[in-house]
Amino acid sequence: MHDLEGKDFFDNIRRSVKISHFVASIIPLALLVYFSVKYVYPYVSGGDASNVPMSIGVLLVLAVAVSVLGLLLSTKATNSSIKSAQDLNTKINSLFEITKQFRETLHLDILLNKIMESAMALTSAESGSLMLYDEQGNLKCILSAGVNSGTGQGRLLSPGDETMPVVCVPLIYSGETIGVIELRNNKQGHFTKHDEALLNCLADQAGISIAQKRANEKQHSDFIHITEMLVGAQDYIQNRKGHARRVAGYANLIGKHLNFSDAELKRLYHASLLHDIGMLKIDPNDIWDKEQTMHHTKLGHDMIKSISVWSDSADIILHHHERYDGNGNPLSKKKEEIPLGARVLVVADTFDVLTSQYSFTVQLDSDAALKDIEANAGKQFDPVVVEAFKSALTDTGLISS
Repeated sequence: MHDLEGKDFFDNIRRSVKISHFVASIIPLALLVYFSVKYVYPYVSGGDASNVPMSIGVLLVLAVAVSVLGLLLSTKATNSSIKSAQDLNTKINSLFEITKQFRETLHLDILLNKIMESAMALTSAESGSLMLYDEQGNLKCILSAGVNSGTGQGRLLSPGDETMPVVCVPLIYSGETIGVIELRNNKQGHFTKHDEALLNCLADQAGISIAQKRANEKQHSDFIHITEMLVGAQDYIQNRKGHARRVAGYANLIGKHLNFSDAELKRLYHASLLHDIGMLKIDPNDIWDKEQTMHHTKLGHDMIKSISVWSDSADIILHHHERYDGNGNPLSKKKEEIPLGARVLVVADTFDVLTSQYSFTVQLDSDAALKDIEANAGKQFDPVVVEAFKSALTDTGLISS
């Protein structure tokens, strides 16, 4: 869109310039005609053309030559200016596209590479470095690119160090300098004011994107630690070490065999890790009371439904103790009324309970546990899910084929 608008803009300029050149060329021609009529024509009409003063002839020739030369120089200068403006317009359009890519890039390391490549491309730099401040306030070279780029990466610079860049702009977010882009050796010999202006625009967007990606990665790291704490707590209160993670692994095998999308696998994974989180709200003295523990699915659902990163897993947790025949809890749903993720989770959960040392009955091996589950297919479990689990266990070698 920007390219089309730019093309129309410069086509209009060219038309205007041609018109102005045409108008400008009429003036010297009019003067030539005037001088010819006034000073040359009387001699020519009187048959005495040979007596035309030499000075008049020379002036007329010089006037023609100067007019033609002026027109040529004017045309060349105008075309050069238009060419420079076009180049700048192209770079500005590129900048729009580049900043859009910054916003759409998910991972920080990929983003930093894009920023470095884009800065060098926009300014025709042969090499450059991207430096960010660490938590101790040191300026650290995170990325070097281009000619002789291997020497600088990873070096630490204190805020007062001389880096001697050809062109250098700060990366700023919320009024705070978070880093620096340093570019060297312009391929055309020098960096222009336009290069510096474009680089500053790029740096503005780059600073925002870097700060946001850093915040997202920190948030993700915090989210992982919180999840670990909750998973550990629910395993501890039930005295089932590793239960949630094993269930998540089995559920993932089934989901893949059922061709779950990445988003569906993610929802199932979070639901599997936190499927017993409601146990944290049950009195420890009642933890083995079946009537009391029946409420843990509803309690778990209510605990996570308002947490954005887990909210789409809440229904799976709510229904993971429903039965395929409709005799489960909490809502006695049956068959396809039960979310597919919940039908998968109950099979994975039951298999781990049957095969673990924490089983309510005698601990079974994998083959015996699967036979027990198959015996209840169509009653407690979805037959399609059971078959998918059997195929998954066979493929992984956990049961005999």
